[in-house]
Parts: sequence; structure tokens; C-alpha cells
Amino acid sequence: MCFRRYLFGFLLVSILVFVLSFIIGIYRGAFDVFFDKSTLSGTVFPACVRGVVVDSQFSGWRATYYVKGINKGIVFTDRYPSYEYGDLLYVCGKGRSVDFNDGWYGKYLFGQRIYFSVQANKITRLNDKREFFSFFRWLYLLKTNFQFKIREIFGEPYAGLVSGLILGSRDDVSPDLQEKFRIDGLSHVMAVSGYNVTLLILVSLSFLRFLSRKKRFIFSAVFIFLFSILTGLTASVVRAAIMGSLYIIAALFSRKYFVLSSLAAAVFVMIAINPRIVLYDAGFQLSFLATIGLVYLSPVIGHYFKNISGILGIKDLILITLSAQIVSFPLIVVSFGKFSLVAPLANLFVLPLVPVSMFFGFFAGYLSFFSDVIGGVFGFFGYLILRIMIFFVEFFAGLSFAEISLEIKSGPWIFIYYACLVFFVSRRKA
Repeated sequence: MCFRRYLFGFLLVSILVFVLSFIIGIYRGAFDVFFDKSTLSGTVFPACVRGVVVDSQFSGWRATYYVKGINKGIVFTDRYPSYEYGDLLYVCGKGRSVDFNDGWYGKYLFGQRIYFSVQANKITRLNDKREFFSFFRWLYLLKTNFQFKIREIFGEPYAGLVSGLILGSRDDVSPDLQEKFRIDGLSHVMAVSGYNVTLLILVSLSFLRFLSRKKRFIFSAVFIFLFSILTGLTASVVRAAIMGSLYIIAALFSRKYFVLSSLAAAVFVMIAINPRIVLYDAGFQLSFLATIGLVYLSPVIGHYFKNISGILGIKDLILITLSAQIVSFPLIVVSFGKFSLVAPLANLFVLPLVPVSMFFGFFAGYLSFFSDVIGGVFGFFGYLILRIMIFFVEFFAGLSFAEISLEIKSGPWIFIYYACLVFFVSRRKA
């Protein structure tokens, strides 16, 4: 009798949650203005736009600024003179609407509500720098100065790689090196995600041991919030930040932490903010699928690797890489048309070097604010690790069989693939 009551209560709550979520979804979608995608066809036109700088990227002598006015757009211009977060700009040049049919990138821009770009001929700053100062601007300047110190210590290509590992910034990473990371299935290394947030939690809790338990967890949550803003609030960062914050809350109140529940909460919040990421943000999709793979598939396939040594975390690295790749395989193929065959081996050799590189890279940049000599010492050891990392990246990317092309856009095979995967996992768990 008690079991029936429990089952009835569970089903009732589940139905109510589903209906409520459905209603909220419809209500939220009504506020999302969907453009006629047929108008987004790469049309060129003369443009003058006014907007505030909300983000920036740099590559060599070129700069890309994300500006927000009535709509959000991209401004391409020279790196100098440079502009900063919060600058109000008036930009004139050759405008171009986003091409929705331009592969995954066009869909990504549409998903982020970016509808145009401008190749700037003339830029006028409309506000004095002293007129705009905020906490976010301070964080932006902190990030910029930290990257400048990194460039002073390491030089290229190592400085760009350090910025990518710590801040998820690929501004100074050459297109050639980025392509090699992609071929090796290592692009996630330069994309801030749950790994970085987990390290941040562990490090902050360790360094704040002199504080009370409550204060340590509160400060850790604050650090996660600041780090998320500092790294650009990408989909993987937001997901990891929400899940990390929920972990801290659970630990603070001595409650059990459920990964799937926190993942569901993260997805709910992110979709509520921007419903388009479900269909048009490959980063969000890959991040979600990789987490599902780690939770469900990793324990199952671990049975087949029970004879592999767990020394140096070799077994865990193999399981993490394979789980993420198996679950995200259809999405990778449909979105990019290519699949890495060397990813498991490349991850096995490169991932152990990542935390060491981050450690020396961070302290090299941080300590150089106080002493160039001490920062240089940390930079030297970081440089050695980075050289080894790049050697492995170039070696695996240079193999003739490193990746294969698979031109499969969509179809029933995706449904069949995931149906077989669900059947395999459920049967093994049973």
C-alpha cells in the first residue's frame, strides 16, 4: 500500500513538472523573436551601426569585436587602435548579414542572436573611457593584462596555448595549431569546461582552509561566478558553473549531490535564457552529450577495461575520452563531417600535461605582476611542458589516418545509433 502511494505521488509530481515545464517553454518561446531565416543569406550592404563592446577576439593584426545595440553584431577591424569592454562605438563600413546556410558557424551565430557583421572602414568612440567603468570592465581589463603578461613570458605559440588552457581564449593560437588540436580530438582542451571548474573548486577549497567551512564554500561559488564571466560565458562554461555551484550548495548543506539532477537544472536554466541553443549551439550540444556519456556510458564500458592499470589515471583517461566520443559521434559527424581516429591516444598523452601546464602558466602570469624573475622561473618549467604537449599534438595530427571524412548530414541512422546505445547501456546495467 505504501509503495503504491509512493508510486502515485512520484507519477503525479513527474506529470506536474512536465506540464509546468511545457507551459514555461511555450511562454518563454513566445518572447523569443525568431527571424525569417531566408533573409539571412549573406547579403552585402553599406552599414553604419552603433553599439557597446561586449566581447573581443584578436588574431595577429586583426581584431573582432562583438557589439550590442538594437541587435548584436560583429565588427572586423585592425587590432590597433584597440577598444575595450563598455566602449560605445559608431562603426561604418561594409555590412553583411549572417548566412544561416553557412554550415555550423552560420547556425551558431543565429543561435547567439548575431545577425550581421561589419568590415569597418571608420570607427568612432562615442564615450570617454572614464565615463564607463564597471565591475565587468574591471574583469575584462584584468583578463587583458594577464594575457599580456603571458605573452611577455612565453612568446608564441606557447602564450596562446596557455591562454587557451586557462581562459579558453584562442586569440593568439595560430589557425594551423588549432586545426591540429581539432584533428586530434583535443579542441576541448582549449575550451573552458567542467574540468577547469572542478580544478577551480579543488584549488580554492585547498587554499582557503584557514576559513570556516561555510566561508570556503561561499568564496568558491564566488570564484566560479567570476571565472565564468572572465572566460566569456560560453555554453560549456555556464553548464559547468551551474553544476559546480550546485555541488557546492549540496556540500554546504551536507546533502547528496546528483550529477544528472544538476545537469538537468543547468540545461533548464540555459534553455530558459536562450532556447535557440538546443538546435543551433554545437558547443552546448557536445557539452551535454559528453556529460551524459561520462555519467551513463563510462561505468558500463569500464567493465571492458578492468585489466588496464589505473596508475597515473590512464584507465580513467581512456574511459572519459571513449565515453564522450561514442555518445557525441553522430553530432560531430553531422556538424563537422569529420571524425578523429587518434583522439583516444592523443588524449591519453596530452591530458596528463594539461593541469601541470595550467599550474605553471597561471603562476607565471600571476607572479610576473610582482616579479618578472619569479614569473620567468615558473614560465621556464611551463615552457618545457608546453613543448612536450605541442610535440604530441603535431605527431598525432601528422598521422595519415588521423581523421576520416563522413558526409552524413541527418537521417534515421542517428535514431538507430542512439537506440542501440541506450539498449546496450540498459542491458549492461541490468
